[in-house]
Amino acid sequence: MAAFLLAACGGDSSKAIDVDTSATESNLVVATFGDLHVCTYNREGVKAYVKDEKCGYSCTDRDWRFDYLSILKEDFFNPKITYGTMTDDRDGQTYKTVRVGDQVWMAENLNYQVDSSFCYKDSIKRCEKYGRLYQWAAAIGKSEEECGYEHTCGLSGKVRGVCPVGWHLPDSTEWEALFIGVGGQYIEYEGYSTVGKILKSQRGWLKRGNGTDAFGFTALPAGVRGSGSHFSYFGEEFAYIWGADEIDSVSAYFVALDYDSDRVSPFTLGKNSAASVRCLKD
Repeated sequence: MAAFLLAACGGDSSKAIDVDTSATESNLVVATFGDLHVCTYNREGVKAYVKDEKCGYSCTDRDWRFDYLSILKEDFFNPKITYGTMTDDRDGQTYKTVRVGDQVWMAENLNYQVDSSFCYKDSIKRCEKYGRLYQWAAAIGKSEEECGYEHTCGLSGKVRGVCPVGWHLPDSTEWEALFIGVGGQYIEYEGYSTVGKILKSQRGWLKRGNGTDAFGFTALPAGVRGSGSHFSYFGEEFAYIWGADEIDSVSAYFVALDYDSDRVSPFTLGKNSAASVRCLKD
């Protein structure tokens, strides 16, 4: 049964799956997520396989949590989208790309290693699926002494930053063009309506907070590394993605996607936190 628990999620859910339906509670197999027993303290650590999603879950802190190990990287992407590809000549990694209106975006988070970038809890496996987390100075291609926390660097023009040649770190106007391009409307103090639902991946978010991924952007809940070196929100809850706009000496622009909301919200984040990077083609 372990082979099924680690099988890739996604694919044609209408196809029958050859599973042992006599599995005990310590190795649950159910038809749909709604068929799972309530996750209680005495079921802590129990793993389950949901047949119609082809995904694994585990009972953690009285909640069924998506098992990110149970899905292959390829199965996060929307199978109805025709993606392009690009290869980063610096390290040979290949990324999916997607066109949204007049923009061409990487359809996955950057995973290029530089100083002041991190894998969530130092897990290379997590970086391979979710990308690295970058402090803002690293994201814009500068040192901490130049543009890090409590330093103002006064950027202008397109900022290539940590992105490959021919790509750059999007600024707030380019992010907002994306939000409007997928049909979002700005609501003061709340962000862009419906955009979170449209940009989030179709699987992998907490409490059924998955998106439609209608344009193939495939935003994943890669979490954040806080200023105190504490990692949070990975694999289920939030996506924090940098923009190129410096707000002041201690903060910069970023966008947040939430498992519990259909919106996407522009905020400011401390430069000494580490968030994801999505590169935009020049």
